Amino acid sequence: MGKEKKLRIFVGIGVFVVVLIVYLITLAPSTSFWDCGEFIACSYILGIPHPPGTPLQILIGRIFTLLPISREIAYRMNFYSALSGALAALFLYLVFVKVIERCRKPKVWWERLIQHTFGAGTALLASFLFTCWDNSVEAEVYSTSAFIMFFCVWVTLIWQENIGKRANKNLLLLLIYITSLSIGIHLLPLLVLPGLFVFILLVKPRELLDSKFFVITLVLIFITITTYLYLLLRSRLGPGINEVAPTTFERLWDVFSRKQYGPMKFFPRKTAIETGYNVFTAIWQQIRVYIKYFSWQFVAFPRESRVFSSGYRLFSVFATWFYALLGFWGFWSHFKKDKKTFALIGLIFLFTSLGLVLYLNLRFSPSDPDPLHKPKEVRERDYFYSVSFLFFAFFIGIGLWELASSIIETSLKRWKSIAAICLSVLIFAFPAIPLFSNYNSHVNRRGNWVANDYGTNLLMTCDEGSVLFTNGDNDTFPLWFVQEVKKFRKFDAKNHKGVVVANLSLLNTDWYIKQLKEWGAPISFTDREIEKLRPVKIPNGEVLYVKDLVIRNIIATNAGKKLPPRDLFATREEFTEKYLKDYKGEFNIYFAVTVSRENMKGYEKHLKLEALAYKIVAEEGKGMIDPEKTEDLLLNKFSYRSIFDDRVYKDINTIKLLSNYAAGFFALGTYLRGKGDYDKALEVLEFGKKFAVKDVMPFAYNLAEIYKDRKEYDKAEENLREVLEKFDSGLIYYMIGQMYEEQGREDEALMSYLKAKESKNDRVAGYAGLASFYYRKNDTLNTIKYLREAMREGKVYSNLFRFYITSGDTALAKFLLEDYLKLNPKDEKVKRLLEQLG
Repeated sequence: MGKEKKLRIFVGIGVFVVVLIVYLITLAPSTSFWDCGEFIACSYILGIPHPPGTPLQILIGRIFTLLPISREIAYRMNFYSALSGALAALFLYLVFVKVIERCRKPKVWWERLIQHTFGAGTALLASFLFTCWDNSVEAEVYSTSAFIMFFCVWVTLIWQENIGKRANKNLLLLLIYITSLSIGIHLLPLLVLPGLFVFILLVKPRELLDSKFFVITLVLIFITITTYLYLLLRSRLGPGINEVAPTTFERLWDVFSRKQYGPMKFFPRKTAIETGYNVFTAIWQQIRVYIKYFSWQFVAFPRESRVFSSGYRLFSVFATWFYALLGFWGFWSHFKKDKKTFALIGLIFLFTSLGLVLYLNLRFSPSDPDPLHKPKEVRERDYFYSVSFLFFAFFIGIGLWELASSIIETSLKRWKSIAAICLSVLIFAFPAIPLFSNYNSHVNRRGNWVANDYGTNLLMTCDEGSVLFTNGDNDTFPLWFVQEVKKFRKFDAKNHKGVVVANLSLLNTDWYIKQLKEWGAPISFTDREIEKLRPVKIPNGEVLYVKDLVIRNIIATNAGKKLPPRDLFATREEFTEKYLKDYKGEFNIYFAVTVSRENMKGYEKHLKLEALAYKIVAEEGKGMIDPEKTEDLLLNKFSYRSIFDDRVYKDINTIKLLSNYAAGFFALGTYLRGKGDYDKALEVLEFGKKFAVKDVMPFAYNLAEIYKDRKEYDKAEENLREVLEKFDSGLIYYMIGQMYEEQGREDEALMSYLKAKESKNDRVAGYAGLASFYYRKNDTLNTIKYLREAMREGKVYSNLFRFYITSGDTALAKFLLEDYLKLNPKDEKVKRLLEQLG
């Protein structure tokens, strides 16, 4: 083995180990949100995930679930992603070294030094980009896809080096086989093929004219797609997760073609449907989304919503532009020095960036601040472009190598060695920036059990033998994971155990309804009736979707009642009146709190909150809650691992989820307050406030009211000041002013009311406080002054009257109307209103 080969192995292993260590340090210990829970569960039980089915991913995942590297099955699957990401870094390094050889064959030791150090630095830079890192610490398919693609590029370069040697053509067959086989993981690796085709045309086009080669290629492609037979065979055995139920070849094609998501259309562009943009503007808007995701990669600021100094903001923008310009310089340098490998890698980048932008035809980013930009995606889609960011990092490395080579070449002879060594050390500053910047962002999942515990807690909310309607991925996949992997609350209709999870998004499909029925959910539709279900517009103009019809059937069947067509298609009010009055069923039926109000429309008066879900009950009421069960679950039984750990990063999605816990605590706290149990209300609200990351105001307001009534003014003000740190509210200043008045601190109260009047929100409270302050002092002049100042602001004045009525200050409400009539004596409506107040 030559020295050069040994060096490549040594450096390559070094890159692999460093990246793997970083990924393992930040690896998720259990499931994460979105598709991860489904992938882990399906790998563990050999199930069928959502289209396009990813059979090879599931089979490989099953192998990793058997590795005894952790007690957590999910950790084993997450390790699979981390390993794939590290392998992608290894082969990116090997590709870089080979491309540099073609650009300039190293002749002296320093050229060989920067060839390898810059290759290693480039691989590390790519590995620590935000999206690439994020994909490598959870059970997803994108790191594996990246590994396959860089491996294929490396094999392509090996093939070029060995043209003319015996059996070298087998490497091309290997490439065809691997890229075709990877369809069972993701379609991304297929985007290697356009670049490979052009590269072969430039290097040895005759290879493509070999009929024997063509026949073998077809045979290999056929062999690789047989992995999809796994879906057909396994589906017929009825695994716990069996999406689309591909038991026939027709259903199997539905999975492969992603039929349930609708066809991929180039026109109309989704950014033009509601905005009215022309096609060029619409495409530009989608390119802007790609650019936005690109800007997230190097420095955390553009991606995160935390507060940064202006200096850090400036550094973020500068760093992104600096890396981008280096990449563009790398494009040009690579093109000048070796057009063949540039065609190979440049085309892969083109197809994984602009090509995907055009093909995917995505909606606007959900974080787009423009309210006119609709519709928006349900989640950020940066992961689709993760491979393009890796290939762009390759070109950044080429640009850096070109600059370093130029610096060394222009140095004096005696300084060349020193310059090469210094630059070889300096190159590692470039991956260090995204490493340290992104480490404290969403890529760091160390100790993050939020999704795992949420799935467990939501299932625990429901009684044994229940039906739980969920909304989408994040309130369904964690539950599937907990049921299938942790074996907790898995549904057993025969023994009346567990929970059957009914996802409303899937409840519009016949295969899913049939599965629920087969598992034992109370559904009386026959299979033939299920297949004929369609959305229906009823006489009052409402549209009942298939899921609405199934919900009705489940409620009626559960109550032991037959559901004739006239009731199935009745108005919501008619159905509720007939089937929920005196309701009693074999199974308890719940809606997760994440389910939209639209999906629960008609049932609101019969919903009772139990921590994280609403139970359908016979009794009617508004805002009903089971206080004993909710308190027991929230305070005694639920697990909140990592939620209060400041070392665990919470992204926007997690913060939204925490609001579901907060809503339960708030409902319980306000119920207890209304019942006069102030001590327990304080305990519940204080604990629940920790979950209200985005909106602490309702908690702080109620806590302040309780502390105020107990004359604990310091604690009341502390809660209110906490709100003011995040939200400028006149109402909060008004409450502080009231407390000051109660304590006899009149000057401070007056200042607080003045601040309320100048606030950005709820300014009416400021005018209310000022007018009340002077009214109580019999200072009519100042009372009228502030009332008339409010009058000049129109809407504030009308809200001021409502404010006094709501707060029970009838005297000031009458004074306001009387003063108004002095200026507008002919306003009969106000006269009648004044008479009503007596």
